[in-house]
Amino acid sequence: MSPLSMTYWGIPGYAIFWALTALALGLFFYRISKLIRYMFLGQREKGFGHLVRRGLTTVATTLGQWCQLKGITL
Repeated sequence: MSPLSMTYWGIPGYAIFWALTALALGLFFYRISKLIRYMFLGQREKGFGHLVRRGLTTVATTLGQWCQLKGITL
């Protein structure tokens, strides 16, 4: 016998299944909408200024982390 064809406390299994599915989808889309609103709260970047400085900062950070991790053995 399938769990969907059984009754639980007088409620058909398929009704519980669809109610839980609707609840999960509702929570999913609620969370997605909040994340999209948070994403649009940020300010737009003012273009591509200071490319050299930003590139050097990225390289320095990356190399600094690599040198820090190369001595670790598992």
